[in-house]
Amino acid sequence: MAQREEFSLEKPNFQEKLRWPFSVWSIYLALCATISFSIWAALGNFAAAIATLLQFSLISFWSVRNTLVIVLHATPNKVILHVDRAQLPLQYIKDVTVLDSRQMSLLRTRDAKPSAHLALRFWVKTGIKIDVMDPMDPTPYWLISTKNGALLKEVITRNLYR
Repeated sequence: MAQREEFSLEKPNFQEKLRWPFSVWSIYLALCATISFSIWAALGNFAAAIATLLQFSLISFWSVRNTLVIVLHATPNKVILHVDRAQLPLQYIKDVTVLDSRQMSLLRTRDAKPSAHLALRFWVKTGIKIDVMDPMDPTPYWLISTKNGALLKEVITRNLYR
């Protein structure tokens, strides 16, 4: 009987969650306050309260939905990098490059390739570039926002030849 591969969600080799910073929250909350004030002025307290609750619920849902989750799981048979809902087995990784803010800015704008896989968050200025060597996949590289690029590169290279 074949063994079933299980990914341990409790103990990944690497995990990072990029959530909204306070500055993004404050912009959205100020926008909500402005809209709620306008509704209050036109329709009164009850309508403003309903609008405020609805807006806050939507913003909370949107913030959770826009959290970038990077996880590297290792099983006895393979190692897989998960970035949100995308997966990349480490056997297809050719090279990993840590990018500072200047390099990341160029690679996400002027030097970007249209067929690249992008997992970016505008409030994170640094990241990594993972060159892909899969003959069946036209994606040349993955560009991922991360605050811990050096650590992620170390974990990937350590598990690359397992």
